[in-house]
Amino acid sequence: MKNAVKVLIIGQMPPIINGQSLVTKSVFDILVEAEYHVEFLPLTNLNHGSSFSLIFDKLKFYLKIIFKFLKKTIFGNYIIYLNGARSIGGTFRNLPFLIISKILRNKIILHFHCGDIDDFLNSQNKIIKFFLLWAYKLPDKLIILSPTLSKNFSQLKNNDNLVIIENGINSPLAKPKIIRESESFKMLYLSNLILSKGYFDILIAIDYLVNKLSFKNIECNFCGEFLTSYDDPELNSIEKMKKDFHDYITQNNLSNHVNYKAQILDEEKNKILNDSHILVLPTNYSTEAQPLSIIEAISRGNVIISTNFRAIPDMVINHYNGKFVAFGDPLSIAHNILYFINNPTDFTKYSSNSISIFQKSFTYDSFKCKILTLFEQMSKSLE
Repeated sequence: MKNAVKVLIIGQMPPIINGQSLVTKSVFDILVEAEYHVEFLPLTNLNHGSSFSLIFDKLKFYLKIIFKFLKKTIFGNYIIYLNGARSIGGTFRNLPFLIISKILRNKIILHFHCGDIDDFLNSQNKIIKFFLLWAYKLPDKLIILSPTLSKNFSQLKNNDNLVIIENGINSPLAKPKIIRESESFKMLYLSNLILSKGYFDILIAIDYLVNKLSFKNIECNFCGEFLTSYDDPELNSIEKMKKDFHDYITQNNLSNHVNYKAQILDEEKNKILNDSHILVLPTNYSTEAQPLSIIEAISRGNVIISTNFRAIPDMVINHYNGKFVAFGDPLSIAHNILYFINNPTDFTKYSSNSISIFQKSFTYDSFKCKILTLFEQMSKSLE
């Protein structure tokens, strides 16, 4: 092993599929490859629901994890890596790990995958806000995803505790894409289907293009799980979202233009990313930060249609590798799709620019270098 310092990663990894779990797996793999002594504690038992028996099972699972955590780390010399929480419940969940680590003089890294901590803090009453600020300041280092997001973490800044590490992925060097008249123009939505991420606006845009403007040679893949969010209308449910989505496709004769896949992984994801022309993510999701799907898309030369929101401007430059639209404006989405269909030369330039942005800032090697630099720094502080 690299040294006597041990690393304990607490959180989620695949088979749970979201940006946070994928990044946690990357951190785990990087540290193992660098010959750190790395251990993992899962912070979920994959059960969902609110029945009394299920809540009791979750509590038992959580208490077992706390006991395992204490048993592993009681003699110190650990770096604890934990994902930051943007909720009162999540902060309470993390709190035992933070307090115990502080008492045992282990080092704590909290990795935030959200982008609106200041807004969240300001929405709380004074007592809760005081408690949350105290909890958030227990870690030694806070990882945030972007320089742009640092203004949204102003209340957590303390000396040099904020570390900026952009997400990065391992992707082969892509070639700029071209539009061929003989092929369908292919769009992609690659994220969990949450209303505030704008997926339904894309559906309305496709309806406009197909049924109002008679553009029949287009296709869109929607890839992700239907999920509810506190951004949603009060009476929303996953069942209603699924029904509304599929009913809209049927009622507007879009079945030849819209494909839905609940989850795509590995080779299937790579193929869809390679085959797509543009990724569309017109999001206003409150905890949005630096969508991994956009990084995946620009790595393959996709042009991006998205919103000027949170860290997205670090990955998408308006009129350079994509177009910004207002949230909740499906006609704007449709007109920007139409622009690229009608301007294939510009599309190829935008595609080339996406690849350039990825190579400059979001490669796996860049992410790996920054992660290792941070853990080396933390290791030295424990020696």
